[in-house]
Amino acid sequence: MRVDISQLFGQRGKSIPLDLSIDINDTEGYPDVVGFQEPVIIKGNLTNIDDIIVLDAKAKTVINVSCSRCLAPVNVKLDFELHEMFSKTGNIDEEIEAVTEDS
Repeated sequence: MRVDISQLFGQRGKSIPLDLSIDINDTEGYPDVVGFQEPVIIKGNLTNIDDIIVLDAKAKTVINVSCSRCLAPVNVKLDFELHEMFSKTGNIDEEIEAVTEDS
C-alpha cells in the first residue's frame, strides 16, 4: 500500500487525513496468526512537522490465532495506535522526536 505524501513536503504544518482499509491475505510474516478475519482499518493523519512527516493513527482488525493450550481457533480483536516519523534523509534529530511524541 502506498500513500502519496508529496503534497506535504515544503509545507510545514500541512496535514492529510488517512482512512484506509487493507486486506491482508498472506500471514507468512505473522507466525502466530492463522488469518485476518477483517481488513485492517487505519484512521489518522499525516502531518509535516519541521519537514518530518508524522503519522498519528488508530488501527483495528480481528485476527484468528490458535489457543496456546488446546490449539483451538480463537478470534482476537486488535485495537492499536500508530505513531511514526519519516524524513527524506532518514535522519531524525532526537530532540525533534522527543517534542513530537509529547504533543
